[in-house]
Amino acid sequence: FLNYYKLEYEHEGQKIFWTMASRNKPENLVCVTGKDKADTVCMIPKVIVDGKEYLVLTKEFRQPIGDYVYSFPAGVVDEGEEPEVSCLREMNEEIGAEEFESVAPLTGICYNSEGMTDESVVVYEVVVTKFGKANLQDHEDIKTIFKKVK
Repeated sequence: FLNYYKLEYEHEGQKIFWTMASRNKPENLVCVTGKDKADTVCMIPKVIVDGKEYLVLTKEFRQPIGDYVYSFPAGVVDEGEEPEVSCLREMNEEIGAEEFESVAPLTGICYNSEGMTDESVVVYEVVVTKFGKANLQDHEDIKTIFKKVK
């Protein structure tokens, strides 16, 4: 699932070595292909209730830090899936969003930690009109939080 690479390149006549992690196979690394693609999506969901705007966040337990984090819903773009499709799928899975007024990318492809990985993200603004039950995986501990926009 996660690969570790040692890169070798030349810069101003000097041989440089760099280590990186990636979900990609060697032939698909951005530094090899030169082609950007969205690996993940992050959504900034909004909902309007009685004329008041709320942001929807998640409180999720994250094993690497052994604690909960507050964030916007996000997830991996599955192979062969378009980022907008991933956006809607992840919204349903994590917060139970079922119907949408609008879905619009706020960014193009951005990189999360380009010193360590080639993982990229596209951020979407989503206005949700209907919620149902979240479709979490057994190992996920995610709570939905609504915060009024002031």
